[in-house]
Amino acid sequence: GFSQYLYEDENKDEESKKIYSHLMNESDRLTKLVNELLMLSRFDKASHELQTEKLNLSEVTAEAVRSLKSKAEAKEIDVEVQLQKEIFIDGNKILMTHAISNILENAIKYSNKKSSIKIEAFSKENEAVVKVTDHGIGIPKEEIASVQERFYRANNSNVASGSGLGLSICKEIVEKFEGQLMIESEVKIGTTVT
Repeated sequence: GFSQYLYEDENKDEESKKIYSHLMNESDRLTKLVNELLMLSRFDKASHELQTEKLNLSEVTAEAVRSLKSKAEAKEIDVEVQLQKEIFIDGNKILMTHAISNILENAIKYSNKKSSIKIEAFSKENEAVVKVTDHGIGIPKEEIASVQERFYRANNSNVASGSGLGLSICKEIVEKFEGQLMIESEVKIGTTVT
């Protein structure tokens, strides 16, 4: 609120605008961190009963893609979307959208400008699958298991800000609905999260 007001004040010089912009970015980052911590806290306290409903995973995936379209466009990243129609799961729409959005947002965040990302939703051997492939910085092989732990960030992740909670939250969401999070990656080549 207040930092936005300061940033938009037309009478400020460029140096002040940079400071206020940084203040707004840090405020947004801390808000996201608090929200992620609250989500983890709810998982830790949650009973085994989460509200679930029959979801079309392709629709949930398409919604996540739409919500991040502007971020991809800002980096001139082409997002290729391949969604099999009518892949139904029993899940929680808010949590599944969060997990897919987080994985896609990471793909955008850690991809190079003018690169591409592919997101797919399909069924394979009676399982619903969402697969996100980027051409970004990649994750060192020895750190792939660790990046799914709370607060862990890969050594090469300093190209973008983050809390180290995103993938651990995604993993917990997927596991709550009897799924699994799998990561394949090669440094300077890219990452696939399934």
